[in-house]
Amino acid sequence: MENTLEQLREKKRAYVKEEAQKIVDDMVRRGVTTMTDMTCPDAHFGWNAERHASMPQICEELRKMGVASSSKVNWGVTDWVFTLIP
Repeated sequence: MENTLEQLREKKRAYVKEEAQKIVDDMVRRGVTTMTDMTCPDAHFGWNAERHASMPQICEELRKMGVASSSKVNWGVTDWVFTLIP
C-alpha cells in the first residue's frame, strides 16, 4: 500500500508542476505579466475538478517560479489572478 500512496503523491507532484508550467507558458505566449483564470469543482459542466482542487498547490509552485496569485469566489466559480513578481 505504501508504494501505491507514494506513486499517487509523485503523480500529484508532477501534475501540479505541469499545471503551473502551463500557466507560465501561457503568460509568456501572450506576453502578459498579469493573467486571469477560472476554476470550479463542478465537473458536470465541463470544469476540471482535479485542477480546481489542486490550485493551492499549483499557486505554491507558481510562487516558487516568481508568480503571485490571488483568488475570489463568485457563484461557485473561483477567479484566479496570476501576476509576475518583479
